[in-house]
Amino acid sequence: MSDAVFWARAGRLEGVIRPGNSIGASCSVVTVCLFAAAAGCDDPVDSSGQGGPDAPGIQLPDVRGQTGDGGAAVADTAAVDAPTTDDGGTPDEGGQDVSNPSDASDESDAPDAGQAVDAGQTDGGGDTGTPDAGTPDAGPDLDLDGLPDSYEAQVAADYLPIIAVHAEDGCPLGGIVFRARPHPENPALIHVIYDHLFEKDCGLTGHVGDNEVFSATINPAKPPAEGVTYLKAISHQATICQKITECGACNNAAACETGDDSGMTRPLVYSSKDKHGTYVLVNDCNLWTCFDQCAAAPRTVVPLTNAGEPDAHLTEDLTAGGFITQANGWTEPSVFNFNPWEAGKEFGTAGVVADDLVDPAFDTPPCE
Repeated sequence: MSDAVFWARAGRLEGVIRPGNSIGASCSVVTVCLFAAAAGCDDPVDSSGQGGPDAPGIQLPDVRGQTGDGGAAVADTAAVDAPTTDDGGTPDEGGQDVSNPSDASDESDAPDAGQAVDAGQTDGGGDTGTPDAGTPDAGPDLDLDGLPDSYEAQVAADYLPIIAVHAEDGCPLGGIVFRARPHPENPALIHVIYDHLFEKDCGLTGHVGDNEVFSATINPAKPPAEGVTYLKAISHQATICQKITECGACNNAAACETGDDSGMTRPLVYSSKDKHGTYVLVNDCNLWTCFDQCAAAPRTVVPLTNAGEPDAHLTEDLTAGGFITQANGWTEPSVFNFNPWEAGKEFGTAGVVADDLVDPAFDTPPCE
């Protein structure tokens, strides 16, 4: 896409946080643009860095080691293709690995977590738009799941669907904390749980905090639009209004609905007006699911933060990590310094994020 409408900011992660330890590290935050697509609820029926591959013309950040506010690396715009590990994991010529984005004087070759895994090009030195096999460059795996942490962050950002937050939503402020890992049924694929956290639910029976979840199977050997092979969302989970919607390339699922993202077709995820119920099929967002309404909306910019794994956390404070901050517009005291891994801890007066990140209800099949 042109004019740098898709960008990210990778921050330095200085060490893994294990449950019960004090926080001695900042989390890796990738800020992404979420695009609303033209979709609506007319005539609803009751039926919802550079380490990942890209498609032609995608503009993603080229992290060069500068530091900005809070120590996060400043992102420049550069065309990015998937990282490659030809010749035993050495990046292709033309692909520049970035070591320690928050300390330009560090001459060590060991990269920090949260950095871009490859700044470079596809084999042959040109931007052909053809992805490599999806194998990440070597890098720290501080959450111990077998994937470099920076690669997880890049895949989660590159393959993020268009998120259509209703244009008339009265409380759209939010961001995403995610868990990315090898798919338990096929390690060549990646399973991502995206937990969209809003500062408020301002619909009927509104409350402080709102956690709305969807999940994806991702094939990193394919470009972003095609590589999202399955999506699942549950709106109003564990209530009488609960609705499960699924789409994908296997299990006889419905085809995922798509929208245009600056010339690229991407799958859509819908967020209902004020209540933020999440759907992957727009016709399931209707009056029968707690009066939900879904429609197009302008794109918004939100943080995208890697939570890590249950036994090896990458963040335990979403404020220290640059997600829930006054600078980002947050004002509700009860959600500041929130630990997404704290057992039983509600986000505001909403659900428990730690449960979301391990909930088997969001398992998705290994569609290739």
